[in-house]
Order: sequence, then C-alpha cells, then structure tokens
Amino acid sequence: RLSSVFTVKIVTRMITFLIGPEVSSHFYKAQESELSQKEVYQFNVPTFGPGVVFDVDYSVRMEQFRFFT
Repeated sequence: RLSSVFTVKIVTRMITFLIGPEVSSHFYKAQESELSQKEVYQFNVPTFGPGVVFDVDYSVRMEQFRFFT
C-alpha cells in the first residue's frame, strides 16, 4: 500500500502524488523560493510566447495572472 506521498514513473517522467490536505497544503501555499512554477512550466513558454506568464519573474507573473482572473 502506498502512503499519502509517493512517486511513480509514468512513461519517461517521475511524478509525485500528494494525497490529502495534510500533505498537499505545502504545495499550494509554498513561497516561490521553495517551489518555483517557472522551472516546471517552461514547456508552456512556446504556448504563451517569451516574456509572458512562465517566462517572467514571479512579481510580473502574479501581475499577469491578475489579467487572466
């Protein structure tokens, strides 16, 4: 049986699962210095273009997110 935090290989990627609020809250509330979206979402840069969303610093990204919401 797997615990509430586990990693599995899916095709060529290792994917970590956080099951339940007691283990996933850090993921959603972490500071940018602890868990950076920029590195994870680099594959989206061609979608939005350079200098947009995940190709900018955190403060600019938060400003751009306000446009979307």
